[in-house]
Amino acid sequence: MRDAVYFLIFDGFADWQTALALYEIRRPCDWRVRVIAQTMTPVQSASGLRVTPDETLDALEPAHAALIVLPGGHAWERGRLDYAAHAAQRVHDAGGTVAASGSAMLATSHLAGGSRYVCAPEHGGLEFARGVIAALDLYEPGDRESWYRLFKHGHPATA
Repeated sequence: MRDAVYFLIFDGFADWQTALALYEIRRPCDWRVRVIAQTMTPVQSASGLRVTPDETLDALEPAHAALIVLPGGHAWERGRLDYAAHAAQRVHDAGGTVAASGSAMLATSHLAGGSRYVCAPEHGGLEFARGVIAALDLYEPGDRESWYRLFKHGHPATA
């Protein structure tokens, strides 16, 4: 049963890129959201938030993963997150969806084009959340569009 959403953190992760998506995932309380990292040591996000993981990557269960969320951050550009790309590949190979934001797309671009890959550039947090909502089948399709129009244009009605 795919009941888990994993959110990978590391020093300098771009917390703002994925915040809206995480909020929408947690809102219906249907998902077991797990914050994972390479170790149990607290990390600091790019905006200065101190975050302690729930568990290490060793606890990742690809068969239970509906989604793994990979936020951007300079560590991707410096090639320091091979372990994270490997975890994403394991989730994808087991049938889960990979959601990569910002520079996390650099390490996961080989997955692009598939139905189990969600991505958005660094400043595409709204589109990223929209893709995650669709991937997890949150809300009815019409409600998803109303949600998007509300956040994009400030009102749920069509323009």
